[in-house]
Amino acid sequence: MGFMSSIFGGGKSKYEDVKIPDYQEDKYYESSQAPLQKMGLNLLQGTPNDYYKPIGEMGGSQFEGMLGLLKRDVSKGVDEDLIRRGIGRGGIGATAKARAIGDISTQTRYADYKRALTGRGNLLETGANIMSGVRGGALSREGIRNPFELQRTGLDMQKAGALDSFQAAQDAKMSGLIKGAVGLAAPFVMPGIGAGLSGLFGGSTLGKVGANRTFSPQTQIGSYTGYRTS
Repeated sequence: MGFMSSIFGGGKSKYEDVKIPDYQEDKYYESSQAPLQKMGLNLLQGTPNDYYKPIGEMGGSQFEGMLGLLKRDVSKGVDEDLIRRGIGRGGIGATAKARAIGDISTQTRYADYKRALTGRGNLLETGANIMSGVRGGALSREGIRNPFELQRTGLDMQKAGALDSFQAAQDAKMSGLIKGAVGLAAPFVMPGIGAGLSGLFGGSTLGKVGANRTFSPQTQIGSYTGYRTS
């Protein structure tokens, strides 16, 4: 086809080298969506990672460590107060010390309970906001990508149609050129065949006779029977 096209002037469609672009997605989209989705889901399920877990935790290890330090400070403060008052550590002093430590422990644990409930509410709200953001981002992305892909499909079809039309026009043009070339060559083909036959029999008696005599079925029969018929 390429050889024939070069002979008969076949060209190249201007649409052949048209490059239809692919969808280009932001490189940070997937890398940020996946971790956010996982984190938001964990918060909604009440399973935050170790870093954020203490926010909604009651009586955790960190709390107990801080409560121990607080009890130590209270105990030291009570001992110093008893010494200033001249009261020994036994009896009344021990009772006062135990009461002070018990009171601060109860107050601290109740405060921790309220803090943990507030923290859980905050984690729940944060998880819901994260999931809402992930869902919104996904919808926004699909709202951009789907129309793009539909438009790209339309452009692909237009390009294919243009190439098909161009090829059909090229085929029709080539067919017309071939028919025209055959028509122009026809008058020159038969004389060439006659000249070839003359050259083939020119040196023989048949050739000489044939040059001055018209053969018919009757003369053909006479040549085989020995009788002249004309």
